[in-house]
Amino acid sequence: MEAYLSLGSNLNDRRMALIQAIERLAADPAISLDEKQDIAPLYETAPVGCPDEQPLYLNTAVRVRTTLAPPPLLELMLQVEASLGRVRRRVNEARVIDIDLLLYGDRRIDRDELVVPHPAMVDRRFVLEPLCDLAPVMRIPGTLSSVRDSTLAARTEHPEQIVRRVAGPEWALGRESCRAADAGRDL
Repeated sequence: MEAYLSLGSNLNDRRMALIQAIERLAADPAISLDEKQDIAPLYETAPVGCPDEQPLYLNTAVRVRTTLAPPPLLELMLQVEASLGRVRRRVNEARVIDIDLLLYGDRRIDRDELVVPHPAMVDRRFVLEPLCDLAPVMRIPGTLSSVRDSTLAARTEHPEQIVRRVAGPEWALGRESCRAADAGRDL
């Protein structure tokens, strides 16, 4: 099954946290992704809906093919977050890594622990912009809108959300290439 995940980080070495999360997801035998085609560009974004002032986020999206059903996929995502130091104390707090399941094929899931499509994605430009880079014509299950249409609507409805593309999809092609390209610049 093809699934789309949103990843974000606003603490410590944000780019490295995203790379490590992608690497750990891809290391699972039930997950496959092509690092040249399945990783969206990198966006720097302002926090949305956060209770206090926080650093800017780096956000991206990934497309994975998986044999995992949604609940085990969610469990893997939570394990990756924990392995990178994510501790959940408060809702919308700053975090070293955040991984959300956005879409799982054309399925709709509504359980206490998991809702797919992600219920807030159509109001979050930091989710839609990178997702649109990977799957612009994909229809969001339960709606009549494509990802592109939802992205354009969110740009109009939420102009206050700051979303700035800072690197193309090659940003994640490896730690050494990222460090060489940035030459000490923390995005």
